[in-house]
Order: sequence, then structure tokens, then C-alpha cells
Amino acid sequence: MDIKKPKEFENRVLRSEKPQKKFTAPRRFIQNTVTHYNYHFNASRKLTDVINRAKEQFRDDYSQLLPFYNYSLDVTMADSMELDSVSFKAQTGIVLHDLRNDWADNMYLLWGQSYYLQQKFDSASLMFQFINYAFAPREDDDYYSTIGSARDGNKATSISTKEKKGLLRKALTEPPSRNDAFIWQIRTFLQRDLYAEAASLILALQNDSLFPSRLHDDLEQMQAYYFYRQNNWDSAAVHLEGALGSAENKQERARWEFLLGQLYERTGKFEQSASYYENAIGRTTDPILEVYARLALVRVNRDEKENTVDNNIATLLKMAKRDKYVDYRDIIYYMAAQMEIERGNWEAAIPLLEKSTKYIANNSSQRNKAFLQLAELSFRQRQYRQSLNYYDSLQLDDPELLDPESITTRKTVLGDIVFNLDVLHRQDSLQQLAALPEDDRRDYVKNYCVACAVRKD
Repeated sequence: MDIKKPKEFENRVLRSEKPQKKFTAPRRFIQNTVTHYNYHFNASRKLTDVINRAKEQFRDDYSQLLPFYNYSLDVTMADSMELDSVSFKAQTGIVLHDLRNDWADNMYLLWGQSYYLQQKFDSASLMFQFINYAFAPREDDDYYSTIGSARDGNKATSISTKEKKGLLRKALTEPPSRNDAFIWQIRTFLQRDLYAEAASLILALQNDSLFPSRLHDDLEQMQAYYFYRQNNWDSAAVHLEGALGSAENKQERARWEFLLGQLYERTGKFEQSASYYENAIGRTTDPILEVYARLALVRVNRDEKENTVDNNIATLLKMAKRDKYVDYRDIIYYMAAQMEIERGNWEAAIPLLEKSTKYIANNSSQRNKAFLQLAELSFRQRQYRQSLNYYDSLQLDDPELLDPESITTRKTVLGDIVFNLDVLHRQDSLQQLAALPEDDRRDYVKNYCVACAVRKD
């Protein structure tokens, strides 16, 4: 194939185009070293930095079901200049060096990952598919092994690349990226909603005797993500348990344990849910996650005693008085109100929500949630003036408000209702005053004027 070179390489004979010489040990060492440290190392660092920046910008809402991953692809896509640099370094590292070096497949994997993080899923899938084909195991006669054939000792049911063991090999090279590309291909299929293709590849790798043990946790992660995207919470939880070992650090594992608690809570398995909330409390370094995990732990308490809800609310109110949780009283009172609302006790929920609005230690969005719920509860109880006051307290520029237009519409309607109620109240008061005897009427007006003068002072 005659492929047009990039402009910077148009007048240059690339190393990959030169006639192949014997790939001696010194040549292999030089090619591996330069490709690794001049290109793969820098490209992988850039890719890691892009993901880390996306994680730093990501904020979890622990009152809702957590997203599966703690960063958004929309944010990584915005870092397109860095990802383009990763792609360029990968391409350059490939074409400037002997293609027989041990890092070529790793460079292609970085190239595919950069496409994935830019949400170019078609290109990413093609790249991972290319890795699967170009670096597939070969038979003794240098032909690709045929799946389903047992010739030359080929495993008929295996699609993976057998990984060689040894301390020296681990120190000098990365494992074959073809096996990692299978994991990334599954992830790409899921982003494209190609669930049948993802399930087929997962099943093939599950039954593959050559699939490396180092990637078993990652495969479990893909199965958990497969079920999570389809709202199959029970199966997602089972496989996420098996994927905890793939968490990159202590905090990310704690976050997944919190998510496991949420998944089991949604399926009614409250004992397992409580267990993972407790694990998250003991492991997390994020105080907000700890507070929400403790609140959830109270919520999933399902003792068969009649006063269980009362006990849970009392526990929350005790937490609110402790110095350790002084910065999270808005959340604690809000969660206590939710328990009252769940059992239909709106009158008890309103004072708790009002207490929540008095503390703004965390963020305005939490305060907005409390005001919005107060407004809705007051509206249901036909306390229209109070409902309008709560709606007026809302910050409509809050990005977490789901439908600010409907709130604006309701405020307009409530404004008309309150105006008309004021007119009715004023007319009723005047008619009652007019119906009084003249002496009583004079005394009322006199007392009213005196009260107004006192208030003015």
C-alpha cells in the first residue's frame, strides 16, 4: 500500500522502511531502549496526566448513584492537544525504529487509548482490532495461528497471547499489549452500546486458558461495567467485587466500595450494602465520602423493631452535634429529612430541611436541594406564600438543578396565587372591620396606629 507520509517525514527514509538486517542482540537492545525511554515513557506519562487532570476536575454526588468511573470522557476530550501529542509520539516511535522491537505493540496501544479518550470510538476500535491481528501468535512456519485449529500445538479455544515469564523480561519490556487491547476493545464496544460484541469477547476471554492472570481483575471490571450500563445492579455488584483489585489506589477502591454499597442497597441486600459502606468508611481519605457512607449505613439499618426509623434519625441528630461533623450538618439534617419524607411525615421533615439551609459549609447546591424540597412540600400542603418564599431562595444558575424553567414557571404561578390571596385577605379584613360597631371600629384603628408607630420606632 502506498500511504502518504506526514509532511515532517516526506523527504526522509524511515527506519521502518529500510531493508531489514539481522536483528542481533545489540541491535534489539538499542531499539528497545530508545523506543521505550524516548517515546513510550513520555507518551504514557502524557496519557496518565490527561486522566489525572480529568479526575481532579471530577466531583462525585454521593447522594446519587455514583458513575462507574471517577472521570468524564468529555473532560479528557477537551484535552485534545495533549492527546494528539500522545498519538504523534506513538506514531513517531513506531516509524523511526525497527518494527521488530519489543515496544511496537505498546506504542499502538497508547495510540488507541488516545483515540478512546478523545471519544473517537470508531478509530479506537479499529486500532485495537489492528493490534489483535498484527501481533497475533504465529505458528512455527511464521503463519498466524488459526483459531479452531490444533496444528503446531495451537490452543483451539484460545485467542490470547501467551505471556512469557521471567524477571529480566519484566524489567526490560512491557507485557504483550495484545491482551490489554482486548480489554480496551470491550470498553470501546460498551461506549458504542455494542453489547452483543462486548459480551462475546468477555465470554471468549473468560474461557481462555492463556488469558493472563494479571488482567483477570480488569476483565471483571469490564463485566461489571457491562451490567452497570444496562442497569443490572445485582450482576454489576457481583463482578465489581471481583474487580476491586484493579483500583489504582486506596481512595479509588473506597469509592468503588461505596458504589458497591449503593448497588446492593438498590437490590435490597442490605447486609452486603452495610458491609461495603463500612469498608468505605475505614478506607477512604475523603471526609465527604465518609459522611455519606455513615449516613447510608444508618439508612440501610433494617432491624425489625418498630422504632428503627426513629433510632436512625436520632443517630443522625447526634452526629450533627459532634465537632467531627460540624462542617457536614447541612448534609446530615437533609438526610434525616429524607427519612421522615420516606415514611410520609412531612411536618417533621420541614424543620429538618430548614436546619439544613442554615448551614452552607459544603456548597450552595446542597442548600438549593433543601430549599427546593421545602418549596415542593409547602406547595403540597397548600402553603403557597411559604412555598413562594422558598422558591425565591433558590439559585437558579445552579447547574445541578434539573429543570430551572419549570421552577421559573411555578414561581410565576405562585406569584399570581399569592397576589390574589393577599387581595382576598385584605378585602375580608376590611369587611370584618366595617361590620364592627363604630366604637369598636375606632378602638381597633387607634390600636392599629399605635402598633404601627411602635414598629416604626
